Amino acid sequence: MFADELASLSTETKAITMAAKTFNVETVAIQMLRGIDKSRFEIPIGFEMRLLGRFHSVFKPIIFKVMDRLARKA
Repeated sequence: MFADELASLSTETKAITMAAKTFNVETVAIQMLRGIDKSRFEIPIGFEMRLLGRFHSVFKPIIFKVMDRLARKA
């Protein structure tokens, strides 16, 4: 699915997407099942996403600045 999605992305979006960390299927499945078992509404995968979920308003300006820089380079 990820490969198919990449084929339709703009150059700028590809640059931003490729900078992101991806997880293998097993890791995502385990985390999703744990979250479902705990009746969680949101199930962030990985440490960075948990941090972003809690402190998104603090990190938002930094993330946007990084994404803007990646898009300009592309």
